Order: sequence, then C-alpha cells, then structure tokens
Amino acid sequence: MLYEQFHDKGFEVIGFTSDNFFETYGSYKDEEEIGPLFNQPWKTVFTDRPENEFITESYYFSGVPILMVISPQGVTLERGYSEVYQKLKKILEENLGEIE
Repeated sequence: MLYEQFHDKGFEVIGFTSDNFFETYGSYKDEEEIGPLFNQPWKTVFTDRPENEFITESYYFSGVPILMVISPQGVTLERGYSEVYQKLKKILEENLGEIE
C-alpha cells in the first residue's frame, strides 16, 4: 500500500466523508467489501460537521469518491477518480523513491 511505504517519508493521506456514511453503512463494517473503509491508518475528516464545512467549498468536492493530490505547499496537483492513482504513483516515485 502506498501509504505504508511512503508515510515515513512525508506522504500523508486524509479521508473525507460525511457522518452520514458511517451512520448509514456502519452495520457493514465487518463485510469484506466495505470493512476496509472503516479501518484505515489515516485520519478521516467528517465534512458535514460545522467546523469542516469549508473543506467541500475550498477544494470543490464534486462528489465522492474523488482523489486529490495536494503538495506540501497546499497546491492541488491532480484531482479526479481512478486515473489520478497512476499520476499519484508517478509523483511519489519521482519525489520519494521507487514503489515496491
């Protein structure tokens, strides 16, 4: 997993969801398909909490899932869906080393 390989080198992942997701699907957290969504090693931000509402507006979330690659300086480098994953891998290899 990219997170495990590169986290110690400065790579960070932040998950975004609504509280509604966990309320709606929480009973499925032991299911093989959905369970991993509940047990990630990174932090999750709940966007429908009042203190986090600015996130969807500031980063223009158009829906989920979405993958955004943001530089340490806060610049959005890539955004999209599955096609961004390959671009992320390239960015990580160029900046943090070869992917195992």
